[in-house]
Amino acid sequence: MTVAETHELLASQSCTSLVPLPQLLHVQSYNPNALLDTYVPRSVLEKSGKPTNPALEDWIEIFRHSIGSFKQTAEADASRPQAERQRGADQFASTFLSMVNEIERQALERADSNGSIGCLELCRMREDALRAAGFSDIFLAIKQQENATALALLPDVCADLDQHTEQRMRWEAVLRGVFAGNIFDLGCAATTAAYHEGGIEFHATRDKLVERPWVIDDLDALLDRLCR
Repeated sequence: MTVAETHELLASQSCTSLVPLPQLLHVQSYNPNALLDTYVPRSVLEKSGKPTNPALEDWIEIFRHSIGSFKQTAEADASRPQAERQRGADQFASTFLSMVNEIERQALERADSNGSIGCLELCRMREDALRAAGFSDIFLAIKQQENATALALLPDVCADLDQHTEQRMRWEAVLRGVFAGNIFDLGCAATTAAYHEGGIEFHATRDKLVERPWVIDDLDALLDRLCR
């Protein structure tokens, strides 16, 4: 089957034919929102005796702080004329700031403890604000450039992994590479700043990963499962 035929087949299939990812242990209870129980006001966490850091206010501030870097990237979106992209970037910044401020205000007013708003919803709101301002993908040019860079690196990365003859060490090297790749995320203000100041290099990022134990560190259990 050719690539075109495969695309046609996938496009013709109804969404009802999709099945949950079989690797999920608990499909019905799975929620991609990490740390959802911390997306509640600090006062609520304090009253319930739970750790108060992070709290909703901290997450909101992270998204609020991201507005500047997203606005900067939108201003550089060459798919739109200069005047349009500047107006659109200003509109996005104003709209999304109002959205996160209102979410915080309502949550603090209700002292809501159900964690109904999480990272996933905030990311979707930010994307909605970008699209409402006329931007379809402010990261498209960056994706194309970095994909080409990644493909050029791939042979060396694979050769490096092949040098690990012990299965456990090889899997750990794979996972550290995944972490390094995940750090390259222009949804993060600090990473965006580093990118615009001179770029982010894969090997250097991987070498600078913090030493274990990590804040959430299930590496040994994962390696046990992968290597059994």
